[in-house]
Amino acid sequence: MDNDRKTPEQNGSGRPSLEVPAAVIGANRDADPRYGMYQTTEISEEGAFLRGPMLLEPNERFTVELAFEDGTKVRASARVERVDRDPVPGLDVRFTEMSKPARAYLRALLEG
Repeated sequence: MDNDRKTPEQNGSGRPSLEVPAAVIGANRDADPRYGMYQTTEISEEGAFLRGPMLLEPNERFTVELAFEDGTKVRASARVERVDRDPVPGLDVRFTEMSKPARAYLRALLEG
Protein backbone atom coordinates (compact mmCIF):
# COMPACT_ATOMS: atom_id res chain seq x y z
CA MET A 1 0.00 0.00 0.00
CA ASP A 2 1.23 3.49 -0.78
CA ASN A 3 1.04 5.73 2.27
CA ASP A 4 2.37 8.75 0.37
CA ARG A 5 -0.76 10.80 0.04
CA LYS A 6 -0.96 13.65 -2.42
CA THR A 7 -3.11 16.64 -1.68
CA PRO A 8 -6.25 17.20 -3.76
CA GLU A 9 -4.43 20.02 -5.51
CA GLN A 10 -1.59 17.68 -6.50
CA ASN A 11 -3.78 15.06 -8.16
CA GLY A 12 -6.38 17.45 -9.63
CA SER A 13 -9.42 15.41 -8.54
CA GLY A 14 -10.35 17.14 -5.32
CA ARG A 15 -9.67 13.90 -3.37
CA PRO A 16 -6.49 12.87 -1.56
CA SER A 17 -4.46 10.15 -3.26
CA LEU A 18 -4.45 6.96 -1.20
CA GLU A 19 -3.97 3.43 -2.47
CA VAL A 20 -6.11 0.86 -0.66
CA PRO A 21 -7.14 -2.63 -1.85
CA ALA A 22 -10.84 -2.65 -2.72
CA ALA A 23 -13.38 -5.39 -3.38
CA VAL A 24 -16.54 -4.82 -5.42
CA ILE A 25 -19.47 -6.87 -4.18
CA GLY A 26 -22.52 -7.25 -6.41
CA ALA A 27 -26.16 -7.67 -5.45
CA ASN A 28 -25.43 -10.29 -2.77
CA ARG A 29 -24.18 -8.00 -0.01
CA ASP A 30 -23.45 -10.99 2.23
CA ALA A 31 -20.98 -12.45 -0.26
CA ASP A 32 -17.34 -12.70 0.75
CA PRO A 33 -15.34 -9.87 -0.80
CA ARG A 34 -12.69 -10.85 -3.35
CA TYR A 35 -9.68 -8.61 -3.39
CA GLY A 36 -7.11 -8.32 -6.14
CA MET A 37 -9.03 -6.69 -9.00
CA TYR A 38 -9.45 -3.15 -7.68
CA GLN A 39 -7.37 -0.59 -5.82
CA THR A 40 -8.27 2.95 -4.87
CA THR A 41 -6.04 5.69 -6.20
CA GLU A 42 -8.01 8.54 -4.61
CA ILE A 43 -10.41 8.51 -1.69
CA SER A 44 -12.54 10.87 0.38
CA GLU A 45 -15.50 10.55 2.74
CA GLU A 46 -17.79 11.00 -0.29
CA GLY A 47 -16.24 8.61 -2.79
CA ALA A 48 -13.21 7.10 -4.46
CA PHE A 49 -11.58 6.24 -7.74
CA LEU A 50 -11.29 2.46 -8.11
CA ARG A 51 -8.60 1.42 -10.58
CA GLY A 52 -9.33 -1.98 -12.11
CA PRO A 53 -9.90 -3.93 -15.31
CA MET A 54 -13.62 -4.70 -14.94
CA LEU A 55 -15.72 -1.61 -15.57
CA LEU A 56 -19.31 -1.19 -14.47
CA GLU A 57 -21.83 1.17 -16.05
CA PRO A 58 -22.61 4.75 -14.92
CA ASN A 59 -25.32 4.82 -12.22
CA GLU A 60 -24.76 1.13 -11.43
CA ARG A 61 -25.04 0.46 -7.70
CA PHE A 62 -22.92 -1.98 -5.74
CA THR A 63 -21.19 -2.53 -2.41
CA VAL A 64 -17.49 -1.84 -2.00
CA GLU A 65 -15.19 -2.94 0.79
CA LEU A 66 -11.88 -1.19 1.43
CA ALA A 67 -9.09 -3.00 3.31
CA PHE A 68 -6.77 -0.65 5.17
CA GLU A 69 -3.21 -1.40 6.24
CA ASP A 70 -4.13 -1.58 9.95
CA GLY A 71 -6.61 -4.40 9.24
CA THR A 72 -9.72 -2.21 9.30
CA LYS A 73 -12.28 -2.95 6.60
CA VAL A 74 -14.80 -0.32 5.58
CA ARG A 75 -17.89 -1.35 3.63
CA ALA A 76 -20.13 1.12 1.81
CA SER A 77 -22.91 1.19 -0.74
CA ALA A 78 -21.75 3.02 -3.84
CA ARG A 79 -22.86 4.28 -7.24
CA VAL A 80 -20.75 4.64 -10.36
CA GLU A 81 -20.51 8.34 -11.25
CA ARG A 82 -18.12 8.07 -14.18
CA VAL A 83 -16.18 5.39 -16.05
CA ASP A 84 -12.63 6.09 -17.22
CA ARG A 85 -11.10 3.91 -19.90
CA ASP A 86 -7.89 5.90 -20.49
CA PRO A 87 -5.22 6.38 -19.34
CA VAL A 88 -6.06 4.23 -16.30
CA PRO A 89 -9.23 2.12 -16.49
CA GLY A 90 -11.41 2.55 -13.46
CA LEU A 91 -14.55 3.78 -11.78
CA ASP A 92 -15.23 7.12 -10.15
CA VAL A 93 -17.70 6.18 -7.41
CA ARG A 94 -19.79 8.02 -4.85
CA PHE A 95 -20.49 6.40 -1.49
CA THR A 96 -24.27 6.42 -1.02
CA GLU A 97 -24.40 4.66 2.35
CA MET A 98 -21.77 4.10 5.02
CA SER A 99 -22.03 3.41 8.74
CA LYS A 100 -21.15 6.24 11.13
CA PRO A 101 -18.16 4.33 12.58
CA ALA A 102 -16.84 3.61 9.07
CA ARG A 103 -17.20 7.27 8.07
CA ALA A 104 -15.50 8.40 11.30
CA TYR A 105 -12.60 6.01 10.63
CA LEU A 106 -12.21 7.31 7.09
CA ARG A 107 -12.38 10.94 8.26
CA ALA A 108 -9.71 10.35 10.94
CA LEU A 109 -7.45 8.56 8.45
CA LEU A 110 -7.73 11.33 5.87
CA GLU A 111 -7.21 14.10 8.42
CA GLY A 112 -4.34 12.28 10.11
